[in-house]
Formats: sequence, C-alpha cells, structure tokens
Amino acid sequence: MKLIQPALSAVALALALGLQGCGGVDAEAEVAAARKALVGGEPSTAVIHLKNVLEHEPSRAEARLLLGQALLEGGDAQAALVELQKASELGEASERVLPLQARALLARREFRRVLELDAQASAQDPKAKLALQLAAAQAHAGLGQPEEARKLVTAVLQAEPSSVDAQLAQIRLLMADRDLAGALAGLDALLKADPKLAEAWRLKAEIAGAQNQAAQARRFFESAVEHGPKSLAAHSGLVGTLLRASEVEEAARRTATMRKAFGGVPEVLYFEAAIAVEKGEIERAFELSQQLLKMVPDDTRALLQIAQVEYRRGNLAPAEAHLSKLLARNGNFAIARGLLAQIYLKQEDPRAALEALEPLLAAEQTDARVHALAGEALARLGEVKRAEAQFKRAVELDPKDSRSRILLALREANTGSSEKGIGQLQALAEASDNPVAGVAIVATLVRKGDYAGALKAIDQAAPKLPGAGMADSMRAGVYLAQGQTAQARKAWEESLRKDPKYLPAALQLARLDRADGQPAQALARLQAVAKADPSNLQAQLGWLAARNDANEKADDLIAFARQIVRDNPKSGEAQLVLVRLVQQRKDTVAAIQAAQEALAQLPTDAGLLEMLGSLQMQGREHAAAHQTFKKLVLAKPNSAAALMRQAEAEVSLGDLKAALSTAQRAQKLQPDRVDTLRMMVGLEAQAGNEAGARRLLKEMQGKPGREALAFALEGDLEYSLRNWDAARAAYKRALERGGQQGDVAGKLHNSLLAAGKSADAESFARQWLADHPQDWAFRSQLGLIALAQGQAVVAQEHYQAVAKAQPGNAAARNNLAWLALQAGDLKQAQSHIESALALRPGEPEILDTQAQIQSRQGQHEAALQTQRRVVALDSRNPARRVALAKLLIAAKQTQAARDELQAVQKLGAEYGGQAEVRQLLSTL
Repeated sequence: MKLIQPALSAVALALALGLQGCGGVDAEAEVAAARKALVGGEPSTAVIHLKNVLEHEPSRAEARLLLGQALLEGGDAQAALVELQKASELGEASERVLPLQARALLARREFRRVLELDAQASAQDPKAKLALQLAAAQAHAGLGQPEEARKLVTAVLQAEPSSVDAQLAQIRLLMADRDLAGALAGLDALLKADPKLAEAWRLKAEIAGAQNQAAQARRFFESAVEHGPKSLAAHSGLVGTLLRASEVEEAARRTATMRKAFGGVPEVLYFEAAIAVEKGEIERAFELSQQLLKMVPDDTRALLQIAQVEYRRGNLAPAEAHLSKLLARNGNFAIARGLLAQIYLKQEDPRAALEALEPLLAAEQTDARVHALAGEALARLGEVKRAEAQFKRAVELDPKDSRSRILLALREANTGSSEKGIGQLQALAEASDNPVAGVAIVATLVRKGDYAGALKAIDQAAPKLPGAGMADSMRAGVYLAQGQTAQARKAWEESLRKDPKYLPAALQLARLDRADGQPAQALARLQAVAKADPSNLQAQLGWLAARNDANEKADDLIAFARQIVRDNPKSGEAQLVLVRLVQQRKDTVAAIQAAQEALAQLPTDAGLLEMLGSLQMQGREHAAAHQTFKKLVLAKPNSAAALMRQAEAEVSLGDLKAALSTAQRAQKLQPDRVDTLRMMVGLEAQAGNEAGARRLLKEMQGKPGREALAFALEGDLEYSLRNWDAARAAYKRALERGGQQGDVAGKLHNSLLAAGKSADAESFARQWLADHPQDWAFRSQLGLIALAQGQAVVAQEHYQAVAKAQPGNAAARNNLAWLALQAGDLKQAQSHIESALALRPGEPEILDTQAQIQSRQGQHEAALQTQRRVVALDSRNPARRVALAKLLIAAKQTQAARDELQAVQKLGAEYGGQAEVRQLLSTL
C-alpha cells in the first residue's frame, strides 16, 4: 500500500510546532517569515508565524502590529482592531498603527471613528497622513458628505499626483456622483498603466453591474479575483453577482474558495447564509446568520440578513426588531424599510407600512418596489385612487413590474371595464412564464360568475402553474363556487393523485369529508400527505387538526403537538397550536403554563404573547395580562392592535385613565381605526364624561376625511344612551358624507326599529336597496331581522340573493340551511350546510346548525360529537352548552343533559337565558 506523503509546508509546520514544544522559538526568523508571507499575499500563513511568536513574547509590539495587518488582509477587521490597539499600547509608532486602524474601521463602516483617527494624526509621518486623509475621504463619502471627501482627495493628489490610491478614491467619488463615463475613463487609464490592478477591475465590475451589464460585471470581477486573489472585496463582488444571476452552485463553489482563503470571516458567513436561503435551507441560514450577528452585532448587512431569514421563517416580531435596530443606525436603508413595510402588511397594519415607506417616497430617486408596496398599503386602507397612482408610478419606473401591472389590470377589471382589465391580464399572462396573471384572470372570472370562462382560463394557465396538482385544485375551486360539490371532490382527488404531497387539495378534501360526516376519511387523507412529506410543517399541523376533528384523546393530540414542536422548535405557529390544544381541555391554568413555556423559547413571538394575554384575561388574571400585553407592544411597537389589547387589560383593571391614554397612542399610529376611536368615546362616556365624549367626536367631525366616521361613532354613542332619534340623525349624517364604515345603514335601520318606527324602517330599507342593490351586508341584516321576526319566506329571499351573488358567503349558506331545517326540508338543509362547511369548516355557528340537522336526521351520536366540538371551540358561550343539552334530551341522555344545564345554571346572571334553562330542567 502506497503511503501519501504530506505537503512539505505541512511537514515544516509540524516540525516547527514540535520545536516549540522542545523549548524556544526564533522570534526574528518567525517575524521575517510573516513579513514575507504578507508580501506574498498569504495573510493566513503570516498569522500562524506571528501567533507562534506572541505565544512566547506577548509584549512584542511589532508582532502585534503585523498580526493586525495579517488579520485585516485576511478579512477579519474586528480581530485586527484588537491587535492594532494592543500594538499601540505596547508603544508601536502611531504612523504605522493609525493607517491600518483606519482601514479596519472602514471595513466595519465605522466612519466617524475614522475621522477621529485622522484628527489625531496632524503631526505624523507625511505618508501616514496622506493615507489617513484618503481614509477620511472614504469616511466622509460613507456619511453622505461628498464635498468634504472631494476636498481631501484633491489635497492628496496635489501632494502626490501619482498616488494610485488617491486616483482610485477620486474614481469612487465620480461613481457616487453617477459620472460613470468619467469613472471608466480613469479606470481605463489606470489599467493601461497596470493591467493587474485588482481594485480597478473590481470598480469596473461595479459600474457594469450598475448599468445592468451582468455578464460584463462577472468578467471584470473574475479579473479582479485573478489579479487580487487576497482581495476579499473582489471575491465578495463576484459571489454577489453570481447570486443575483441565480447561479447558486457557482456562487457556493466561489464561497468555498473564499473560506479557504479567508477562513470564517463575516463576509464568508454572510454569503454562506445567503446561499442557504437560495437553496431553501432556511434553518441553516438562520444558524449562520446568528453566528454572523455574534461576530458583528451592529453590522448593517448582518442585521438585514437575519431579519430577512426570520421573515422567511415566519417570525415577524424578531425580524421587525432587527430592522428597527438597523434603521436606528441607518434610517435611509431602502431595503430594510421595504422589508419592514412587508412585515407590517403581513401583520395587517397598512398604515405602519406607509410610515415605514414615507422617507423613501419623499426621496428624489425612488424604486419601483417602494411604490408597489405603498400602493398595496393604500389599497388596504381603501384609498383606491392614491393606490392606483402608486401602482402606475411603479410601472413607469419598471415596466417589467408585473405585480403592479397585474394589480392595475385587476382594478380595471373589477371597477372599470371588465373586458379591458381581463384583456390586460391576458396580455401579461402571454408575455411571461410567471403564472400570477393567469391565476388573477381565473379569480376575476369567478368573482364575476363566468365559471365556464374561468375553467377555460385554468386550461390556458396550466402549463405555467407550479406543481402537478395546482390546476385541478383550481378547477375544484370553480366547481365549489357553483355549488357542484361532487365535481369539486373529483377534481381535488385528481390533484392529489398527480401530486400526493399537494397539501391544499388534501385539506379541501378533508373539509368535504368532515362535512359528509366522514372524519376518519379526512384523517386518513391528511395522514397520507404528512407521511409522504414529513418535513412539511403545514402537513404535520394539518394532520394534527384532522386528528383533533376526529375527537382523538386530548393527551395523544398534545403529545403529537409536542413532537411537532420538538422538530420545529423555532416555529411560533407550532407552539401556538400546542397551547390551543391545551386550552381545549378547559384548563386555563395549564394553558397559561403551556404559553409561558413556549415564550421561554420564543420570548418575542407576538402570536404567543397575544395568546398568553388572552388566556390571562380569560382566567381573570388582569394584572398579569396587562404586563403580557405591554410586552406585546414592545414586540410590535408600531401596532395599534397591540396597544388596543393593552388598553382592554387596563379597562379590566378599572384604570380608565390609563386605558384612554393607551388608546390615544393607538389612535396616533392608526388615526382611522374604528375600534380605537369607539373605545376612546366609550371610555369618556363610561367615566361619566359625556361632554368629553361629544367634544372628542366634534373634533373628529372637523377633520377632513374623518367626518363620516365621527358621525357614525356619534350614532353609536347616542344609541348606547337610548337616544334613538339622535342616533338616527347621526347615522344619517354619516351616510350623507359617504360613510360606509361597518354597517352604518344597518345601524340607522336598527335605530328606527328601536324607536318603534317600523314603517319608516321598512321604507328606508326599500329605498336603500334600490340605491345600493349590491349592499349584501345590509341585505344579510334584513334577513337576520326577518328570522328574528319569524318571517321565514322574507329571510329566505334575502339569503338566497346573498348566496347567489357571493358564492363564498358561508354565513348565508348556514342561514339557508337553518331555514330549510325549520321548514322540514332536510335534503336542502344538508346541501346548504355542506357548502357552508366546505367554506368555513371550523366555524362554531355553522357546526351548531350541522349538529341540529344531524339530530333531526336521527344521527344522535354524530350530532352530539359535532356539538361537543362546538362547545370546545366556543367554550365561553353558555348558549352552546344549552344547545348540547337539547341534543342530549333528543338522544334520551337525560342525566348528561341535566349536568350540562346545571353547569350553566351556576353562572347565574352571567347568562341571560336562565329562564330557558329552568324550563328545560323542569322537563327532566
């Protein structure tokens, strides 16, 4: 067997280490070897020699200086600064130390400290002074002070016209001024004199990249790496270019080369994490980003990267915290502000998103993505015209911005010309391999009731859709919108046959199975997907939900949930599911403990904080809830919703003054938030300060754009005080000013009924529907009133109209099911309830109706099982237990019914239906 001989350098190193152990080292020889290694571009070799010296002579100043230089050239600026500071303390000449410290600080973007160093060097060696002046020029440029930078560079060039470093500094200033032609001319001159000048090639690459010449940028970066193999900036530029071109494998290969050359320096960790993200290895990206942040805790790119990774992991609160820290240091960082806006949009806080984007929108030069995000935020706030203007601006800046063009086309299709909007979407779909426009066409046609057109559009979009099962799943959605449940089922089964891991199809089929009273089949479907894709968290959670729907033992469910949490320890969603399962056992104390254990692992998770606070409120631990909601506010400092939870706790504590103050803070963040304004008015009134409440309303009524909302809230105040005519007048003024918040028309109608003016109420309803035939919310309210008045035919007419216009309106389907049940039409009732459950399978109100239908069909065990699920889902509503008692009576389970009714009876005045409870008990 042939032995492989180690390389000579490795043998020499081993011998050197052996000699150290035998006593003594030739320090002069080691320092000389280190200098030679630095000249030869081998900083890692120099580090070995210098550490060898310093192990025996830790106070050798020159060795400290050279070690700082070697670490700096190897890319570890932080470690370099430590060694350079030690060299200075050991008496090394400042003209040798300061230029290196300046370079290290520039690498860390600590520009102000560079300027402080320059001020210290006024009487130093001329060459050191010039080097510090150039460093100071770069620092001024980094701080956005180009004039100061230009003056310093000019001064250096006057003192030393042939200085290549000064000429490169001047070129960088030209690039900052967007004088790319001038910069290129300077670089070409430098490269003519020295074709191997790596920094010149690197700057040429940056210019090519700025001009969207990706191929040329790559070639120039490759030349920079070839001529400057120890230039970390050159390697970084090349890897960044490769990543932007989606050449992930080549970027990974180049990054591996960087690690060999520079070790685990921050730049290498940054790109390793970025590559992990591109490969979908989010947890590895998270680990690498954490390592990077420990090394450079205040670095802008490190903070941005871990925020981006947390965003991808679904952990919005820590992502927001990292971005807030970053923006506190660099408030104009556009990418960070854009990501923060996306986070706020995911948190349903469009006003905070707009505030995050405001500095970018006010800038002279803006990015298309900024306007697209602003448009989305404005659209969610209902400011349609302003949103449309932002989308148009995004398209002007980037004609290829398909998202904004699609949103504009959708706006046209839904509010303008339907044919024109769909035509625009079709053109976008044909011009791109991206399936979004095709999907938008389908959604638009379904919304307009053109189901045949929607199915045809799916056929056209199918080749571009990701995944084998998506097209059939979309077809199923169209069938379901038409009420064709059997066809929908076949299409989803075909989707799952083509792709056994396609979770959306499995979830929809499971919903249909449950609606058909087949929980075991639903469970089997989701179990199959979960086993086929064990790393898919959503599949595991879906299977868990199906097991819960099948009423498996609580202990087994909780054990499975704990296993999911162990496999996904950083998933706030998984932790939240576990807490909810514990809560289902009606053990509030245990649920609070579970939430606290989850927060010990994820202390800033907003969902868990809100859950813990809600549980503490439920357990009447109002002081503890108050503290929890304060933490929620810290986790989401720009969230009006979080502040409102804190205000709710303060109301429960009886601290109305604090609650009002907190609500006012929420109102500043989101001025038009209805529940905030309503609470403020209500708190004033509750404190007996009706005058203060009216004053607040008057102030709101005087602010442009808020008049309608203010009059609507005035109506709410007068209604609560039983001033029916004043309430009606306020609601009328709100409608006259375009107020559509909530159901103002419905409230005006209710105020007329409350005042005993039934004829006026009927006349108003008739006129309102004539003027607003598509106000389905108002028509639904009329259906509810008709139900309460026993006018079944009138109620059915209203709900049928709503269901026809809004196929996805589960509440309308549920009410039609109830009406059919009352009429004794069990077949029709079953059809309606199946449709409602397919749309909203976990809705207690719908499940309650299903239980009654099952009972009337003689399926008593199924009815009891369904109603027990209702009780678990809506445990704070005693009426659910009364309904369960009625079903138990129908199933002839007298003692169980008595137990339920007696439990409700113990609530006393907390439940207003005690007369019915007493009557039912008397029959047992």
